[in-house]
Amino acid sequence: MLVAIESMAVQTLDTVVVTGTRTERLSRESPVRTEVVSRDDIEVIHARDLKEALQYVPGLQLREIHGKSGSEVWMQGLNADRVLILVDGMPVSPTTGSSVDVTQLSLLDVERVEVVKGATSALYGSAAMGGMVNIITRRIPRGVELQGVIDGGTYGEQNPDGDERFGTQHGRLQASAGGEQWRGRLALDENASEGIDPDPSSWAQPGDEFTRRSGEGRLEWHGNDERSLVYAQVSRFEEDTESRTQSDLNADNLPDNLTKVGELSRERRSGGVHWRSESGVRWTLDGVSEDMREATVKQVEGLQFDFRDAEYGVSRYSTRLELPFIGQHQWLFGFDYTPENLNQYKDGESELQCGIDCEDAERDAYEFYLQDAWKLHPDWEVLLGARYQNDSDFGDHVSPKLNVRYQWLQQADLDVFARAGVGSGFRVPNLKERYYVFDHSSLGYMVLGNPALEPESSVSWQAGLGLLWQQNLSVDFNLYYNDLDDLIQTDFDSLQNGIVYYRYLNIDRARTWGAELTTRVWLHDSVQLNGGYTWLRSEDKATGEELTRRPRHQITAAIDWMPAQYDWMASLRWRAQSDELVSTESGTRSPGWGVLDLKLNVDVTDQLRLFGGIDNLFDRQRDFTRAGEDFAPIAGRYPYVGIRVALGS
Repeated sequence: MLVAIESMAVQTLDTVVVTGTRTERLSRESPVRTEVVSRDDIEVIHARDLKEALQYVPGLQLREIHGKSGSEVWMQGLNADRVLILVDGMPVSPTTGSSVDVTQLSLLDVERVEVVKGATSALYGSAAMGGMVNIITRRIPRGVELQGVIDGGTYGEQNPDGDERFGTQHGRLQASAGGEQWRGRLALDENASEGIDPDPSSWAQPGDEFTRRSGEGRLEWHGNDERSLVYAQVSRFEEDTESRTQSDLNADNLPDNLTKVGELSRERRSGGVHWRSESGVRWTLDGVSEDMREATVKQVEGLQFDFRDAEYGVSRYSTRLELPFIGQHQWLFGFDYTPENLNQYKDGESELQCGIDCEDAERDAYEFYLQDAWKLHPDWEVLLGARYQNDSDFGDHVSPKLNVRYQWLQQADLDVFARAGVGSGFRVPNLKERYYVFDHSSLGYMVLGNPALEPESSVSWQAGLGLLWQQNLSVDFNLYYNDLDDLIQTDFDSLQNGIVYYRYLNIDRARTWGAELTTRVWLHDSVQLNGGYTWLRSEDKATGEELTRRPRHQITAAIDWMPAQYDWMASLRWRAQSDELVSTESGTRSPGWGVLDLKLNVDVTDQLRLFGGIDNLFDRQRDFTRAGEDFAPIAGRYPYVGIRVALGS
């Protein structure tokens, strides 16, 4: 574990990253700021899914998805519809039709997670207005490896039956074998929870019951010179959920104990060829096809209704050519083709409004992008880029970008640099926003899609300073400003027969701005501190009022302690935020909150690790009597224990 902890000391600025420029760069040398959650970090904090891996990244907001069991990512005041989630640079199908549930992405052999904040549409296209999260998977090593993890925990008296026993269980198994050329890997993961219920005597249960299962198989062929790679991968995810709420169906003389049961499956198939020459030319060809199917039904004491069945498919076929520096320039050229489709039925009838006899909504886009890394001077680099997109429904669009990096000072023990950039954001309305009819008439409302929606656009400004001193101190300070036009939101449409109708409309013009400071320091060979502070302001440009659900202040802090003479490590992780506006009309604000987590790791041998911890050590929870007004954590104190075994080379 000592090697892992030492590597964490400088990973913020000294890690090789690819997401910001789509080329391999040291993080401190990249003109685009990229934050990293490393494999070592993931193991130290015992993250079971992408949400848990991201929860200590400064400035990120992990929000509950309305009406579903899961979480989505917000960045710099932009919501999850405008944040792109990728695996190895390729898109993930959005669980809700617009945003990705990051609790559904297990961490099967992840090498690192890269986070880029601000508009990146010039490199990654639509839906990257607010930034992106890119999961980078680990290449299969030579030799034989076998890893297994088992852990479980309890919510104590808040287990649904009130019994203080293990209410959660998690297990992961990974096996790989690799020779000189052929290498393969299999991985399985299951994560289950009986739910969270602060009042087991009542019907409502704020924390949903779920079981999530993931499986993956990957095969690689490596050339004799290790300069070529051919790979194929298949994966499958399944989720079963049950939520219990108090409904308002008494108008029909029905009981108010409502249960919603859901089943979801996602199948992902990918493959590609990667090649590089001795001179440094790189060429890649990648393809991914993902199909997601979700079925839900509501029931009240045996009476079932609102049978929904949705299918969503997204594919991407991508090729990229990267040239080495020729003189002062390094060129990158790329092409993406992305088709997607959506269909959904309620009680056997299509819920899409895409025309007569239309049961499937479809769109596709052809996109070309280029980038020039221009080394003006040993201390100056300019990154110019643009993406041309031809959308089947919205025609042509060009998204440019400009980034600059200046090496202010570079000495043996001190490295100081500055970065600045401006990028154009662009997002076409997704199929759900355009065609979907969300019929909850049994609950008194409906949400209507709008085929006449226009694309959203934005301009994102980023600027900052970075410092690295003697590999013992790193500091990153950044300012940001996002100007957004034609944002798509739901707005009141009409009231008919006692049912409130809402419709998606291009009604919002907004801006968000703020500052962020992150730091990491070694106080001693065995003690490391790191933390981050984010200040966020937001404004509806039409009214001048603050946007909802955007806290002005967020803080993360951590202390990692590992005595050099022992094979164990203790970590304290704190995350907090200020209050946030819930309703513009009433001025209601959700109170601020803070959570302290304790993590412990003990290496018994090189192959065996025992771990455990207590999340939410001081039991900070929301006030459940203030439904829709208090958005502090649902889960209270959560102690857990586990064991990790790693065998082989």
